[in-house]
Amino acid sequence: MKQEVTIPLYVRKVQLSNARNKKYYEEGKKLPKAAKYYNPANYQFILYPNKIKYLTDMKTKERVVANPKAAGTPGWTTINGQNFYNGTIREHTRAKVVNTIKEQFTPYIETLAQLKPEDYPIRIKIHIKDVLIEGTSYWDLDNRIGPYLKCSQDILTGNHGKSKKIIEDDDTRYLRSIHLDYTEIADNDKRELKITIESI
Repeated sequence: MKQEVTIPLYVRKVQLSNARNKKYYEEGKKLPKAAKYYNPANYQFILYPNKIKYLTDMKTKERVVANPKAAGTPGWTTINGQNFYNGTIREHTRAKVVNTIKEQFTPYIETLAQLKPEDYPIRIKIHIKDVLIEGTSYWDLDNRIGPYLKCSQDILTGNHGKSKKIIEDDDTRYLRSIHLDYTEIADNDKRELKITIESI
C-alpha cells in the first residue's frame, strides 16, 4: 500500500492581527538610539495613570512610539517548530498557527483512502520542496517540519472527530517510521509539501 498527497504553496506565515498596536518606550526598558531623545528639554519620562513612565514628547505631550513602522500594519508570525517547543510563542498564537495549517491541509489529506488492517504498520514520509534561504537565513529541516508533521498526524487520525479518519492511530502499533526529505527549488511560489503513507 502506498498513497500520497501534495499540498501546493503550503502555508508559511499566519496573520495574527489586522493592525498591530502601538508600543511605547518605557523607563528601564529598551530605549531609542537617536541622540535627540536624550535632551530633557524636548523628551522626558512622564508617569502615566497606569503607573508606568513613558518617554514623552514635551511639545506635543504624546508618548514616543517605539514601533512606528509596524504600528497599524497586520501582525504576522512565521511557522517555526523551534518556537513551538521552546515556549517563545503564546498559547493563542500556537493555536492560531495549528488551526491555519489544519484548515489548509485537511481538504488534501481527506482525499486519501482509509487504511485497512492489513496495511499496517506504516511509514509516513514528508517531502518539502522549498527555497534554501528564507528571508536572510538558512533553515533547519526538523524545525521547519515539526508543526506540519504534528498537524498532519492529527488530521490523519481524524482530528478528534473533526475530519475523515485515514489511519487508526499514530502510536507505534501502527506508525513505525517517519522520514523527512528536502529538495531545493529556486522559486518560493512553487513550494510544496508532499505526504506519503506506505506499508512497511
